[in-house]
Amino acid sequence: MTKPAKPGSFRKFIEDKIHAIPGCVDIDDLMRREPESKKADYLLYDRNVIVEQKEYGNSPQHMEKGRRYQEYVGGLFKKYGIDADALDDSNRDESFGLLSAEEVAHLRKLKNDFYDKIKDEMHKANIQIQSTKRVLGLPDAVGVVLVIFDRVNGIMPDVISQRVFRAFDILKEGEPLYKHVDVFIYSLYMRDLLYNGHSQVNGQITREGSLRSIEYARRILDDLGENKGSARPYKTVSKDDIVKQLVPNVFEK
Repeated sequence: MTKPAKPGSFRKFIEDKIHAIPGCVDIDDLMRREPESKKADYLLYDRNVIVEQKEYGNSPQHMEKGRRYQEYVGGLFKKYGIDADALDDSNRDESFGLLSAEEVAHLRKLKNDFYDKIKDEMHKANIQIQSTKRVLGLPDAVGVVLVIFDRVNGIMPDVISQRVFRAFDILKEGEPLYKHVDVFIYSLYMRDLLYNGHSQVNGQITREGSLRSIEYARRILDDLGENKGSARPYKTVSKDDIVKQLVPNVFEK
């Protein structure tokens, strides 16, 4: 992390929840001499989990990329009646026979410009988690990237999952490129949309083959609390306050 979170912000809300987990340790207190680029943020559960926290789309340039992508998807829906789930599945968008080659190419460019930052964040987190493991002598710790999305235009949980799974599959010399990232957890706050009736959504994508990683991912989600409604939500959004969605069914399953 860089500068402290603003009071009342969604990031501060999530950070408070992380700090409330019994035994949470700020890695800054243990690795003061290491630069930010070489250390993660938290140790959890008796040092069995290393968490690196990221905030997605917090620059004006990246927010603008999300806005352009969302508006283009909305325009395609109005033109062809294809919902966003179909448009965001790269194996299906051409099979409809409706979109022109130029539209497909532009859609993919906008999507890649916006979502490729997920891979960039995983690359940085992989280095930070690896360095933390080495310095603190925790080679078997589960590496977790926790990414906060605060009212980011264009964000769709299904596409986050697609992009993370693809990143998990990237190999370098026969090994996973991001091998120190075992779990990707996202926490979204959506001001204008609901997902399964909630304005805040937490989810996780876990690398295949690690039951231990799955167990800790579930513990983190339970401690964040929102999925089960067991904790106070960040903010509530009534259906009367929801801005009409550009693309129906984007956040409904």
